[in-house]
Amino acid sequence: LLDTLDAVLRVLKLESGVVELHPEPVDLSALAATPVEALQSMTERQDVHLEFDPNGTPVQAHVDPGATERIVEELVRNAIDFSETGDRARVTVRHSPGTARFTVEATGVGMDAEHLDQLFRPFEQASVGQDRTHEGTGLGLTVTHRLVHLMNGSIEIESEQGVGPRVVVTFPSPKASDSVPASRASESRTPTADQS
Repeated sequence: LLDTLDAVLRVLKLESGVVELHPEPVDLSALAATPVEALQSMTERQDVHLEFDPNGTPVQAHVDPGATERIVEELVRNAIDFSETGDRARVTVRHSPGTARFTVEATGVGMDAEHLDQLFRPFEQASVGQDRTHEGTGLGLTVTHRLVHLMNGSIEIESEQGVGPRVVVTFPSPKASDSVPASRASESRTPTADQS
């Protein structure tokens, strides 16, 4: 109940404009490593194999660090929650001209395409009614969606029933004058727990 109330408050704050984000140039690979590593214990308990592919070189993005860590954590946690024993989840960070992106893929239960548009609505999940097999309020994805767009990013979900979801989040890269120096980016990189 407390988790639900906390999530509701986060949604209300985001929609009312109370939350202020402070985007800055960061290495998205290093930033994503922290929540991925923190969730390794969760994957071990549920016997889900979590992989992290950070690109090998800094991937610069113009984002709010705290909000972005929350986004990565929510999407990876969601992928794990909807996975079955022995499934695999993978987080990939890449860059392309003008953008930085991370992708979360899983070999879990998947969902019907007709449900994809509902996922960012409060209290919506892919499994509903008598077919509901996973617990949760669905508010985490609503918060994630709001945070991504507040940082001028985009989020897309691809899936079908029986094929695990693929979530792609894209952020703008920093301007050249604001880029993260290579030396500072490499110093801040956090070792990954599993890159197999």
